Amino acid sequence: MRLRDERGMMAIGVALMLIVVLALFGGALWQYSMFELRRVEKAEQDMQALFLARSGAEAVMEVWRQASESDPSTRPFGQLDTLFYDHASNSFSLTKPENYLGAINVTVKHEEATESGDDVITVIESTATVGSTTRTVRLVTYPYLYGHHEDLAWYLEDSGEILIPKAGAREPVIIRPKKEDGFVHFTPSVLRTLRQSDRSSVTLIASDIIFERPFRFVGGKEDVVKGPEGSFALELEAERVFFSGLEVVFESEGVIRDPRNYGVIVRLPVIAGEKRGLLGKDIKATVKRGNVDDNARYGEVYFDIGDSEYVEYDWFLVFIYEADRESLFSDDEKAFYFKDSWYINPEEIHRKGARRFVEDAISAGEILPIRPEYLTNRQYLDGRRPFFWEQ
Repeated sequence: MRLRDERGMMAIGVALMLIVVLALFGGALWQYSMFELRRVEKAEQDMQALFLARSGAEAVMEVWRQASESDPSTRPFGQLDTLFYDHASNSFSLTKPENYLGAINVTVKHEEATESGDDVITVIESTATVGSTTRTVRLVTYPYLYGHHEDLAWYLEDSGEILIPKAGAREPVIIRPKKEDGFVHFTPSVLRTLRQSDRSSVTLIASDIIFERPFRFVGGKEDVVKGPEGSFALELEAERVFFSGLEVVFESEGVIRDPRNYGVIVRLPVIAGEKRGLLGKDIKATVKRGNVDDNARYGEVYFDIGDSEYVEYDWFLVFIYEADRESLFSDDEKAFYFKDSWYINPEEIHRKGARRFVEDAISAGEILPIRPEYLTNRQYLDGRRPFFWEQ
């Protein structure tokens, strides 16, 4: 009898233990299921918040860009009104709808790009909240780099002397030597270095190249005397080039000297494997005169600030003198689209004269004058700087 009682007690004990273990296991399983459910929900909300934050930033970026083309004062700035994503219409709304996915708060601000405060970047900061999850993203403009930056080394900041460049840039680059009355120029030594390496040009590459000082190919007639014979060019590969004065040079052939031909080439860049520029069919309405190639790509070049001149030197016995100086452009046409590339060739100007050289380039479709109402004003360039996602 006692043996049966002991076996019964053991069975009851085992049953109780199983009940407890199963209860604990069931509770753990329930907790794990709830944890997984919350984790999946959290991950979904995180993805939705990221989507809304990026969408809000991109929407503001488009408004910023469109406004900058016409009137920069209308560009959104500061803390903007809260946006809501309406599930019913799949669109953004400034009023809170009954069924909305989340709220987006966007701020547009300026931040210093360098410790010295030489330039600022525009930041579009977007924060989206979905449920209990918040995500923030930032769209940031490239800062304006300066050509004397150590990573580029296009020229010496103190003197404006052009160097053999280290690199190009995807973003806009400003060329600004330190002296307010200074200018950018080649030295005979750099030209001789090019000659020794069988090169005939220096190439500067950026999305936009903005000269804030004049570019004079050489410092004066002394540099022409010391410079090597032959043709040399400054090649500017950019979608837009802005000059603040330009001087190209030709030295006629002398009794014991060959000509010196110092010019400028503007050319569309290829950045990240893509040829940049505007399609001809998209600029037809903005062209003042000339034939547009619908399928070609065009850049822009501006000569609206400072004098743009052709200078010719000649020899008399052992003395060099300035034989000719001509303005390249008329007062009412100082901005052009250029097709693929355009060579401001002093030797050709020498043969034709400055105005005939420009007119022939227009007739050939190499350049096309831009209507005044469609000119890109330099103060609007901030809105044209590309944005990138800051990681």
